[in-house]
Amino acid sequence: MSMYGIDISSNNKDLIWANVKGKKVCYVKATEGLTYDNPYMTSQIAKARSLGMYIGVYHKLRANNAVEEAKHFLNITKNVECDCLYMIDGETEPVGISARIRAFSDTLAAQNKPSVLYTGLYFYNKEILPIARNIPLWVADYCSVRPSVKSIAWQYSDSNNTLDLDIFDDEILLNKSKPSVVLSSSKPVIKNAGSENVMVLQRELNLQCNAKLKIDGWPGKLTLAACPTLRIGAKGNITKWVQTKIGMNEKYHTGNFLSLTLAAIKTYQHNKGIHVDGIVGNATWNELLK
Repeated sequence: MSMYGIDISSNNKDLIWANVKGKKVCYVKATEGLTYDNPYMTSQIAKARSLGMYIGVYHKLRANNAVEEAKHFLNITKNVECDCLYMIDGETEPVGISARIRAFSDTLAAQNKPSVLYTGLYFYNKEILPIARNIPLWVADYCSVRPSVKSIAWQYSDSNNTLDLDIFDDEILLNKSKPSVVLSSSKPVIKNAGSENVMVLQRELNLQCNAKLKIDGWPGKLTLAACPTLRIGAKGNITKWVQTKIGMNEKYHTGNFLSLTLAAIKTYQHNKGIHVDGIVGNATWNELLK
């Protein structure tokens, strides 16, 4: 079953209530970065509660120490009785964003406060790396059909600057949620250690190469056969996947196959004992998919 709901900013303390009646979920902004607290959070939560809504709170992540941001959020919301997963708004400042989301989520999980990641569909596909992709997703995409990406919530409209409209699945509720958020230091139960990485690649192969692969995380013959040969000058998320996989610094995960990527691939090939030519061909793909 799905529920309608809203998420609200802190810009207006009165206008937002005009369209609330009849909704079932309300997320209220609590904090942003290390220094901003929503001055209307308490009154907004009280109003939503009086309308019989399920309550959630969220934090807008900035380019600071994510653990410190999480501690700030936990301190400000310590007296809030939440019905829903704690939302991490991660949609800006892409450099290092996946690691910061992971650290923020882990800090909350250590306090038994499971989280959901909110971000736009394009940003998710382009910027969010596997390290943050086992966090339940709340996707924003303003269209008439819910995106096919696996999610537990969908923001389908932004009616104004203070009120956004959403559809939530039952998994958004704390008492409905399964323990799907794990600390990054623990070992989630998956078929193989590379399955999440392979699923990301399979999605990109389907999008860019019309590979028609099953998104199962298994690096089989069909997946290997669908991988394109990449040379200097290549662009796109498949190149970005390779940059991530070979261990390049996150700031170089640009999707552009330039000289630094060429050098990194040659180093990778040398370390793996395969022909060193700087071209991501069959032998290199075979190593990358292990």
